[in-house]
Amino acid sequence: MKLLQISFLYILILLLWSCGAKQKSPVTQNAVVATDTAALPMSKELMVEPKALAEADAKKEKKEEKKSAGAKNPVEKPSGNSEIKKVKNTSENGGENTEKPVAKSRPSSKKAKAIAPGKINFLSFDKSKIPASIKYTGKIIHGTKWESKSGEFLLFFTETGAYDSDIDGKDAEVYAYLYRNSSNEDENYAQVWKIHDFVSRCEFELHCNFLKNSISVTDLDNDNSAEVSFAYKNGCKGENTSYTNKIYMIENGRQFKYQAVNGASPVKDEDGNFLGDSWNGVSEEIRTYIQNKWEKNF
Repeated sequence: MKLLQISFLYILILLLWSCGAKQKSPVTQNAVVATDTAALPMSKELMVEPKALAEADAKKEKKEEKKSAGAKNPVEKPSGNSEIKKVKNTSENGGENTEKPVAKSRPSSKKAKAIAPGKINFLSFDKSKIPASIKYTGKIIHGTKWESKSGEFLLFFTETGAYDSDIDGKDAEVYAYLYRNSSNEDENYAQVWKIHDFVSRCEFELHCNFLKNSISVTDLDNDNSAEVSFAYKNGCKGENTSYTNKIYMIENGRQFKYQAVNGASPVKDEDGNFLGDSWNGVSEEIRTYIQNKWEKNF
């Protein structure tokens, strides 16, 4: 009887022990073994190997150490200037959003200048150093470079001179180019405007050239927007052919022109003005300046 009780007690102990072992083992009935990697959720942990995670943690620790060390011994920033340039954000539907300032860094070797009204900061112009990205026709006969609040501007004039026409006589062309660079990159010039005029199949006295003394860049109306003005002759002077004297003034996308055929004298009003109503959009200072320039060159 005692042997039977001992056996029963021993069996009970084994049952209790086995139940406790099962409670300590991990539950596996809800675990899913994924054989298709596409079924796995797209998380960084599942896409990165444990070794890579360990290396990332080590890099993170080193980065935090450098950051804390830098806080104790701050590194001196290079001396340089920066200016705020307003950039227009264009929405997807084509509308313009509110302008926001964006800091534009400038190299320390070139200081940002405060542009005063009516003041143009001219820079050194070298026709041999025009960026290769800028394409032009003819030979450069004049050029200038300046800086304003709108960026850095490059202006130059070219002439082809007379060359044989495709049929008879001579052809010639003149060009004026204005480029703007609103960044620090030497090759980041964008064309603002281009003037092109020509004479074709001239068998007489050919005129197609700029008058160098007429080329100027000013800010006569003190609005921080440069005025580019120039004059040239264009045409074929003969018995039954004509040529034209022309003068241009271009400011901020607006173009003003006056011309006279065969050197005809301008018709002036009682105040001595002759530019006409087409020049009503400019200031009196500009009108006077252009009229005086015409008189000097033609």
